[in-house]
Amino acid sequence: EYLGAEQDDEGVTATIRARLTGETFTVRARYMIGADGGRSTVAKDIGLEMEAEMGLSGSVNIIFDADLTEYVDYRPSVLYWILQPGAEIGGVGAGVIRMVRPWNEWMAIWGYDMAEALPEPSEADAERIVRNLVGDETVPIRIKSISFWTVNNMYARDYSRGRIFCMGDAVHRHPPLNGLGSNTSIQDGYNLAWKLAMVLKGTAGAGLLDSYSIERQPVGKQIVERANGSALDYPPIFEALGLL
Repeated sequence: EYLGAEQDDEGVTATIRARLTGETFTVRARYMIGADGGRSTVAKDIGLEMEAEMGLSGSVNIIFDADLTEYVDYRPSVLYWILQPGAEIGGVGAGVIRMVRPWNEWMAIWGYDMAEALPEPSEADAERIVRNLVGDETVPIRIKSISFWTVNNMYARDYSRGRIFCMGDAVHRHPPLNGLGSNTSIQDGYNLAWKLAMVLKGTAGAGLLDSYSIERQPVGKQIVERANGSALDYPPIFEALGLL
């Protein structure tokens, strides 16, 4: 667990706590990378300024085992949209069933109303949501995990402070529409890694690292706006189907 960092002209000293043992220790390095996701402690700690906002809508992920072969055999896919006007199990009447392993491990994604308190579904509630989305009251289901996430519309104005750099969801936070998350994070990593390698090997000056934020920040902003722009395509569909 990252607890904080201090940097000087020579490098960065980060304070880390081992969660298993509770031991606290420091790590010294010439540079540090914060790749700690959409709730990035590193980005907050170094004061990266963010644009836009978090928590525009909410969803629950339910990982479950169930053999759905007979339902997907005629049209196999990795993701199925389920729209249910008049749904009576809470949520917003729209959900997703996403394949994890064909065809017996899945993730159900169900939206909840952000205006209400965060739901606390029991395993029985989760099974009810899954059965409602699948449409079969008899298929054996085993719930494996339940977690929550929010749709965000946020990006950092720049990606670094001194010798500390941030990448991935730490600096661009958006819904999964268009499948831009992992791809953009990998591109961030590649852009930064080869530049760090050249600087550390002495084949380039430290000024090369300034180009990381210059090159990647506009891309991060663009994909956040693109993914959230896609979300605006759904309300007319939902309205036509009576989901609103």
